[in-house]
Formats: sequence, structure tokens, C-alpha cells
Amino acid sequence: MPYQSPISPGFSWYEDTAGERPEYGALDGDVSADVVIIGGGFTGLSAAAHLAKAGTNVVLIEAHRFGDGASGRNGGQLGTGQRAWGRNLKRSWA
Repeated sequence: MPYQSPISPGFSWYEDTAGERPEYGALDGDVSADVVIIGGGFTGLSAAAHLAKAGTNVVLIEAHRFGDGASGRNGGQLGTGQRAWGRNLKRSWA
């Protein structure tokens, strides 16, 4: 049976074929950190990784699995639906 995210609207071929993801235990007891990030989507994971690489003690809290939700269903498009290229739009806003 394919993996069914508790917050995804349907089954994902990618999730079913990507292999096992690491599992992390639930937050148990007190934890100290310089920064706490809530949400393990693209933005939360990126922020946590950059802060950790800079030496910050980071705790990331995610209710489900990292990448579930909108980040896990993102098609990766950038700038779709615009009627002009980004460089032209940038000129019009300057």
C-alpha cells in the first residue's frame, strides 16, 4: 500500500517510490535551543540547515513528516502564470 500523508489530498507516486525516510521520535521533555523552527517544509528545512551550518543550536518541530503538505506536493514551478519574463517585470517595478 502506498504511503498516505495525513495531510496530503491523495497518494503520491514520488512518496511511494522515494524510499524510506528517517523517522524521528516525538519531542519528549524539555529541550533548549537558540532557535526553534515550526514546520518542516522547504522554508523550515532550509532555515534550520543554514542556521545549523552557521553554528546555531536549532530545533525543528514538524507535526507529520518533513516535506509533507504543500512542500511535498510542489511541482517546482517558478514564475508560472506571468505574462512577462521576470527581468521585464523587475524593470517595470524599479
